Amino acid sequence: MIPREFLVEMVQFIVLTLNGAPADLNKLPELTAVTPVEMAAKICAKETKDYDQCTSRAVVITAAYVHDENKIYYNVRVVHPEATGLGRSFILHELTHWYQGINFKTLNCDELKKVEIQAYHVQDAYLASIGMPSKFEAKFAEKFVCHEKN
Repeated sequence: MIPREFLVEMVQFIVLTLNGAPADLNKLPELTAVTPVEMAAKICAKETKDYDQCTSRAVVITAAYVHDENKIYYNVRVVHPEATGLGRSFILHELTHWYQGINFKTLNCDELKKVEIQAYHVQDAYLASIGMPSKFEAKFAEKFVCHEKN
């Protein structure tokens, strides 16, 4: 179980990094550990044409925020938020999406890129603050490609 204090600390980091408004800490998302197969089932809509491609990628997805459920699902085979800075950074990235208050289903490609770059910016800032510099933001921005929705 991940303590509430951990989530509060991460949200405070997000607010400071983004110079944003205070967050409602009474509405923090629930964190739920899932297997890779459960992660795939959670984030891949079966009615889409690329369901098989999505599920093959989803087994290595570290974490995902599901707006409609106010939950962050994290892959127990990849993320260990209580143990490592990198694991915590994946949870922080998804908490940034919670803080943004966005339902990904409603975003167009440009909006999606913008919110993802912001979340990677926060993740990179956190990793740098604990002595683990990374370039998630730059790598994402460089490789991001829009795909038509099916």
